[in-house]
Amino acid sequence: MVQIEHIFDRERDRYLLVETGWDDGDRIYGTLLHIDIIDNKLWIQKDQMDESIANELIDAGIKKDYIVLGFEQCSAKISRRSKKLSKREMAIS
Repeated sequence: MVQIEHIFDRERDRYLLVETGWDDGDRIYGTLLHIDIIDNKLWIQKDQMDESIANELIDAGIKKDYIVLGFEQCSAKISRRSKKLSKREMAIS
């Protein structure tokens, strides 16, 4: 059975969703989502969700300037600032 664990470290402003368990004899373990709050910005360190968490945050009213895609190189972050991101665009290669 695979479970999703919520790991919230409010002291260090670190928030994760981790998938753990077993599926047909295979061990499942991985970080689905990792967000840190650094200098009053949401740093998305990893996003393996079905829907882009960045877009969900934008839809919830968070300004794009407060969202940083930490898993991308600096030049990619700058080029994506002005538009909404598709899940395909945000995929980690």
